[in-house]
Amino acid sequence: MRHESLYLTDIVEAADHIAQFIAGVEFQTFQTSEMLRSAVAQKLGVIGEAAAHVSEELATRHPEVPWPQIVAFRNILVHSYFGIDWDVVWRAARNRCRPCKCRSLASSRRNSAARQVATQSERAMSQRSRSSREPNRAGSLALAIRRMGQLRRERDAEAA
Repeated sequence: MRHESLYLTDIVEAADHIAQFIAGVEFQTFQTSEMLRSAVAQKLGVIGEAAAHVSEELATRHPEVPWPQIVAFRNILVHSYFGIDWDVVWRAARNRCRPCKCRSLASSRRNSAARQVATQSERAMSQRSRSSREPNRAGSLALAIRRMGQLRRERDAEAA
């Protein structure tokens, strides 16, 4: 069985890949590119699959991460291929995966400027989420990705 920290690493790396895939891409391009949509959907699936393998103990210690919703997002993505709402996928990818990279940088004790950028990104995302009238399914994913990156780093520090 894989160690839990590997699943957390999978989540953070998948989020970083998504950010790379969509860097400089507009929604219209995303919507018309089968290859790009498939790549992003696959990485979001990796995030959900890895979240499904997080131990109950870890999930219980960190109830602020919406583990069941992340897994459900993955299940919908994987099992409803012809019914995927690409707008929701885009929002999850665009607005929720990029801050994970900032969060990774922020965890570095050597980079206080990145920590400030991550905090500002989180505040902006939080304000956007509160002002939205529709349920923000992508928001749960963002919180989870950021928190899983933090958990991975905590595990790595404990192992060291």
